[in-house]
Amino acid sequence: MSIDLISRALYLKSKGDNLLSEKIDKWLEDSLNIPASEFIAESEKYYWKEISSIQFKDIIDEDGTDWFLIYSENLKFVSITKKHNLSKNLIGKKTGTYLSTLWILKSNIHSINVEEGPMLIYTPYYFDWSTDNLAYDFKLLVIRLMDSKVKLTQIPSYVAPGWHDKVIR
Repeated sequence: MSIDLISRALYLKSKGDNLLSEKIDKWLEDSLNIPASEFIAESEKYYWKEISSIQFKDIIDEDGTDWFLIYSENLKFVSITKKHNLSKNLIGKKTGTYLSTLWILKSNIHSINVEEGPMLIYTPYYFDWSTDNLAYDFKLLVIRLMDSKVKLTQIPSYVAPGWHDKVIR
C-alpha cells in the first residue's frame, strides 16, 4: 500500500493529531478559490486544476507533488488525485500523464458514500494523455463515477491495516 499525503493525514488524525488534516483542508479550500478549467458532465458543471503539495514536503517526502483537484460547481463533489508522469523528454519537459487512484473527499453520487471520511478508489477510467485534452478525459472520468454499472474498488485505508480492497459497486 502506498502512503501519500492524504493517507498520512488520516493516519495522524486517527492518532489524535489533527494539524496536518487542518493544513490540507486549508490548502484545498484556498485551491478552490482560484479559477480553474471547466467541463460539463451529465448537465452539471465541474472544474479541474493542477495543484502542488510542495508545502508539505517537510511532513511527507513523496515522489511527486503534483495533484489534480476535480470538483463540482456546487462543491458537493470534490476529489483529488496524484498526477503521475510517464517520462521526460530530452529537455526535461514531462510527457504523458496518467492517474491510478482517486481520493473522493465529498460526493453527491448516490453509490459513493464518504460520510465516514475520504475514500481512496482505483480510477474507473484509465487513460494516459497529453495535456491537450484534459477536460475531455476528466469529463469521462466523472461520467464513469456516476455510472452505477461501472465497478468501483475502494483501496484499504492506512488507518485500518488488514483490510482488503473492497468493491463498493
